[in-house]
Amino acid sequence: MTAKLDALLLAIPLELRPEIVPFSPEVFVHQNGQAPSDYLQAFARYQGGAGEVGTAYLDLWEPAEVWQANEDYHVAEFTPGFTIFGSDGGGTAYAFERRSGFIHEFPFIGMTMEEPATFRGQSLEEFLTWLAAQMDE
Repeated sequence: MTAKLDALLLAIPLELRPEIVPFSPEVFVHQNGQAPSDYLQAFARYQGGAGEVGTAYLDLWEPAEVWQANEDYHVAEFTPGFTIFGSDGGGTAYAFERRSGFIHEFPFIGMTMEEPATFRGQSLEEFLTWLAAQMDE
């Protein structure tokens, strides 16, 4: 994990993962599909959390809750091939493409793949850098 990614995550802020709450990248990928390697590295160290990245709000779900949240939202039915891992706290979902691990965004409301998901990065660092560069609309 790079120093830049670490700084972006601490700004959210995310809490350090307690040793008694381990994170298994292998189990996560088995349940949820591929994720960027820097996401897997980051969540071996941090827990989920919410806060601002630049002026954008981001809610990164605790990895242990990702599978159940995707079941609850019926993600496999409405957006096959994706795993949601967070949101903007409103109408936008952030998701991994299950095969590549690339990060995309799409609306929670009317969540379908009739319109393609918008690509936002190949890595967590690339995604957070893009998000930090966004201005309030």
